[in-house]
Amino acid sequence: IGDNRTDHITGRIFQPAAGRLKAMSDCFLRSVDVDVGVPPRTFQEHQSFKFHFYGFSSLDSTKGRKVVLPPFVCFNHEWQLDLYPGGNTSVKTKDGMTSLFLRHLSENEIAVYSGIVAKSNEGEVIIVSQMSHTFSEPEQSWGWNILIKHSILLKPDNLNEGTLTLELRMKLVETKSGVNFIPTNPFGKHMLKLFLEEESADVLFELSSDSNSSTVQYHAHRLVLEANAPGLARLCEGSDKSTPVRIPDVEPQVFLQLLQYVYGGDISPDWENDAKKFIDAADKYEVIDLKVEAEAWHVTYSKFTVDNVIEELLYADAKNCPLLREAAIDFILKNTMEVIQSDSFENILMTKTITKEIMLAMASAEQGNNDSSDKKTDESVAINDLRMALYEKGLDIDGSREVLTSRLEN
Repeated sequence: IGDNRTDHITGRIFQPAAGRLKAMSDCFLRSVDVDVGVPPRTFQEHQSFKFHFYGFSSLDSTKGRKVVLPPFVCFNHEWQLDLYPGGNTSVKTKDGMTSLFLRHLSENEIAVYSGIVAKSNEGEVIIVSQMSHTFSEPEQSWGWNILIKHSILLKPDNLNEGTLTLELRMKLVETKSGVNFIPTNPFGKHMLKLFLEEESADVLFELSSDSNSSTVQYHAHRLVLEANAPGLARLCEGSDKSTPVRIPDVEPQVFLQLLQYVYGGDISPDWENDAKKFIDAADKYEVIDLKVEAEAWHVTYSKFTVDNVIEELLYADAKNCPLLREAAIDFILKNTMEVIQSDSFENILMTKTITKEIMLAMASAEQGNNDSSDKKTDESVAINDLRMALYEKGLDIDGSREVLTSRLEN
């Protein structure tokens, strides 16, 4: 009881804390993989398992309460997943976050890569996270203190008739004794050592502190900025580290994390509250990948309403954020009459490009209802799909839908 209380899922029957559900009958549609022939090596190396949490919203989301799934076998080892809908009790876990851990139950040591994936009903990825770990003893667990915000999983678009499905993918890490040690390329590690390093720096930035009563300064290297933040590099033309370059309209902590990202470092902002600050800064200084990441987080945490959707749409247009623009237009299509009757609707009528895109989206939706063909128009291709295709080809992923489409076609 208390923090140690668990809910158990046995076989195909899910038993939530509040009211045990009826056992699912055999008529429930399930998919089974059947191998024909010899699979390629990459297929042999991976194993995939899907876990269906029926009545997910009924699970106790009190922090520290966990759901224990039935054991399963992978690579001749026994495993178990522990899910904490409201997060585990680790100090690393923020309130309202969901935690997930992979527990090793067998005796012998094993090293595995593991990844967790979850998709919305529309097929869009809402969780994708990976880790690698060597499990050296029974009952050892490893995983994600902060997997995703619990409220995101509860959204109707992310539950299939109340069911959350998580896919676990596992791959064996070969640990052969007698193999000569080969180090990884140290460039990234050495680059991070230059972050804020004063002696070799040739650029100095200055920002007002939060209180505006003092200033803070950060050193940087022109060559790194030219490669990773061209807009920031142009500000430094003709200056040296004895003459500070003034950075207005950006909070010091936001700029510091942007600079850390430019040097190849991992950052962990408060995306729920600060995503727009990073979109603004990354857009201004041309840190494109950070801008796209911040936009994705903003869309994830956004709660569109009839009152704010026009403001979000105009912001997306001003900052060239097609993913946010797509999400806002989707909301408008689902709430057309309410939005048209709102006081702010007239603001978008002054912007021809937005008006045109809404009309095209409405036409595309209507065509989708009347046309059973698989052919997709440019307007029906998701922004995420366009960006992923461009990214895989090594092309720029910034720009409007029209720019992304044209870039991919050319």
